[in-house]
Amino acid sequence: MENNISSSPKLIINNLTLVGIRKNYSVSFHTGLNIIHGDSDTGKSSILNLIDYCLGASVLDRYDEINTAGRYCLLELSLNDKVYTVKRDIFDTKKMIDVYQSSIAEMDMIFPLQYGPNYQKQGEHGYISDFFLDALNIPRVEVKVAPSKMNSAMSRLSFRDILKYCYLNQDDTGSKGLLDHDNFSRAIRHQETFKFMHNLLDEAISQLNAYISERSNERSSLNSRYNTISSFLRETQLRTAEQLDAEKKELGEKIALINQDIEGINREMMTNTATHNQLRSRVDQIVREIFAKRRERDNMQLQMQQNILLKNEYQQDIDKLLTSKAVQAHLPREQQHVDCPVCSNPLKMEDIQTVFQESSSAYIDIEVKSIRGRFKDVSNLIDEYRNGIVIIRQEIFELSASLDEARVLLDNRTKETISPYLSQRDGFLTLKTRMLESIENIDQTLKIRNQLKQIASNVAKLEIELEQLGIRLEELQAKTPTPEEVTNNIADYLAEFLRFVRMNNVTRVSVDMRSFLPSVRNTDYWRLTSGGVRTLVSVGYFVSLLKNSIYHATNHPNFLMIDTIGKYLGKTKAGYLDQTNESDDRLEGITASDPTKYINMYRYILNLCKDREDVQIIIVDNDIPTAIETDFKSNVVREFDAQGKGGLLRGFIDDVPGLT
Repeated sequence: MENNISSSPKLIINNLTLVGIRKNYSVSFHTGLNIIHGDSDTGKSSILNLIDYCLGASVLDRYDEINTAGRYCLLELSLNDKVYTVKRDIFDTKKMIDVYQSSIAEMDMIFPLQYGPNYQKQGEHGYISDFFLDALNIPRVEVKVAPSKMNSAMSRLSFRDILKYCYLNQDDTGSKGLLDHDNFSRAIRHQETFKFMHNLLDEAISQLNAYISERSNERSSLNSRYNTISSFLRETQLRTAEQLDAEKKELGEKIALINQDIEGINREMMTNTATHNQLRSRVDQIVREIFAKRRERDNMQLQMQQNILLKNEYQQDIDKLLTSKAVQAHLPREQQHVDCPVCSNPLKMEDIQTVFQESSSAYIDIEVKSIRGRFKDVSNLIDEYRNGIVIIRQEIFELSASLDEARVLLDNRTKETISPYLSQRDGFLTLKTRMLESIENIDQTLKIRNQLKQIASNVAKLEIELEQLGIRLEELQAKTPTPEEVTNNIADYLAEFLRFVRMNNVTRVSVDMRSFLPSVRNTDYWRLTSGGVRTLVSVGYFVSLLKNSIYHATNHPNFLMIDTIGKYLGKTKAGYLDQTNESDDRLEGITASDPTKYINMYRYILNLCKDREDVQIIIVDNDIPTAIETDFKSNVVREFDAQGKGGLLRGFIDDVPGLT
């Protein structure tokens, strides 16, 4: 088979966009090798998580910035060379998933298809897993839950099962539990998926025949639907797409002219409204003056009330002093007792003097005179405030009369100079609104026309797929692959990878025909004690699966994502150190000071992808080896720096409030 042509399905990510509250956050990709690197905690892994989520994952790991900034995500991808856009809510994982048969830029011109996120919730057009399988021309099949039992229950194999072999996430890279080896039921599921991907199921030929029949029926159904819609469009004399586009263009040009007319009217209004503006300014000025006068009046009233209270207090003080003077004048000087003038009971003089402190008559007269002086001053101040309030009320009355007069003049001037312009402008705006409504109706009609195009495109795609399925069926009937052939091919590719990266002692490399997991040095993968060796073997295994699908017809979509490819290769987080034997790592020559193996992994992957349009690998890493940074510069699709050095983005969400 030619080097740049593969018979396997093809999945290529074009763009991921997180539609946000403040802005959108996008990353574009290309065929071949794509690298995302930068500092820790900058959102690198979240990009792969969002891609995986749009490909049907049931959960999404959202960090705080995505929770506060995001709304929904869009994934533009090519499935067997046909472009689609997947739209999915990032908060409600059970919400229907929209699929547009277009790029992100052309979504508005297409009616979306709605799919259920899992097999428990069906959408109007089915399940998202079935959509991906059909778009990639991968048969929908059921596999045995317990393959060793003749009467085993059957379970539908999903697209998510296949993606388990296409996404090596951060936790799985170099992990002893790769592909759920330590979970029996999940491991059995992965093994059955492996068989299906490599056409090793006993029912492979019969299932492929059934799938061809199903796709043929779908083609017939689409043809019937196409004829029905075409007949409807002819009978309703609906305009052609070319006519609609021409009308839309003409309306756009008319709207541009109307906008020019409206701008001209606005300029004329500005030119001819100098007097109008003067009157408006005069009205505003009078209103401000009235407001100021009312505030001054209210302040005077408050001051007058406070002084009236003070005046009353002065009067009370004067009355008390005069009463005290009168009592002293009637007190006997010689008697020790005196009868109470109210109840006739005897009162002691010493008790009376305790209650009424004795002051000289002259002192009381001086105090009364002083208070009467202050009383007079406050009375005069009250009179001033009262007179001031009367004056301000008159001024407010006169200003109100002036305001009424100015408003009458303004209204008359508006009728003479502004209203004609407003009436003319309103007419243009009404006409513009009608034209915009016409454009909206044209867009809706174009969507119907585009739907017809989509059906025709899908029919043509099915024709090609049926032809390809026929070829695959002939190949299976002529020579069904055996487990030995498949596992030996993958083992050969894995050994080639490990030798290329210069791993020590690359001997007795194989792939187990039962678990379909790799073995090196006659040691099962999960028994390898060096975390660095497990990283090399796990990455090499996934890369070998991809390479096998390039050169042999499989149901693997020629797509791979790897998160933290340098794990255990001298770049290990503290949380993973308990899963490796650092002494064994050093014996294997795996240290931070010698990045040879790390560099060679990148070189091997780059060579595998070179000049290929049918393969895509996306790698997330903390950095690119400096020794080969120039060679990989064109493969970097996004680079982050937590401090924003060199003008780099600080993270996937690069506009966190308060970030400076």
